[in-house]
Amino acid sequence: MCGYKSIAKVLVDPKIVRIAIIINLLTFIPGLILSVLIANFFGPQGYNIWDNFISDLGSIKYTPVPFIFDFIIIFGAILTIPAFLYNNKFLMEGTREIILNSSEKIWKRIYYVFIDICTILGYFFLLIGSVGMFGIGIFSIDRSPPIHYFFSFFVFFGLIFGALFAGIAILFKKVICPHLLGLYMIIGPFMGGFLFLNPPVSFSVQFLEWIMLFTQQIWLIPAGLYTLHHIEKKRL
Repeated sequence: MCGYKSIAKVLVDPKIVRIAIIINLLTFIPGLILSVLIANFFGPQGYNIWDNFISDLGSIKYTPVPFIFDFIIIFGAILTIPAFLYNNKFLMEGTREIILNSSEKIWKRIYYVFIDICTILGYFFLLIGSVGMFGIGIFSIDRSPPIHYFFSFFVFFGLIFGALFAGIAILFKKVICPHLLGLYMIIGPFMGGFLFLNPPVSFSVQFLEWIMLFTQQIWLIPAGLYTLHHIEKKRL
């Protein structure tokens, strides 16, 4: 337990969080775009987001440099964890004192218990999503398809429910990210997952998988920027 607390303390250090977010912002989306362009123009079969799954970017069948995709997925998974922990720290800041204070009104104590539960569940599922990302980078579609598909499920399952619970916490307690972003986190990723599982006739499943990714990035990128802004304000 002491070891975990020590690691968590290092990971929520503002300098570590800032570096992790900046590296992630500079590598993940640009790296993903680069992977798509290379696969499209130089891949053996060509590549487009309508006909190909995201994981195809990690296959030698579709791109001459699958390691780029593996790299951004593995390090993207690792670099998201400090930001998740940092946001959780401030969402839960001061709630314990209110919850354990018997002089506070019961409804107020229940309110903060609810926020803490949503925050913890949000981090738990987001961590599952990060583990899934790390797994699909290590076990690419070429190296081990069964394990790759197993981790692929964890990615979207974790990120959708992580966004849902973290979004509820943000909606009820604005600390770093605004309420509006919290509301989107509840609705956007969930709708992306629903469309993927119930695909309209006019859309390919591959494209809907990309839509799920886009719905996640719509909140992950702003959340990263808001976190950077919060760190800068704390430094002043």
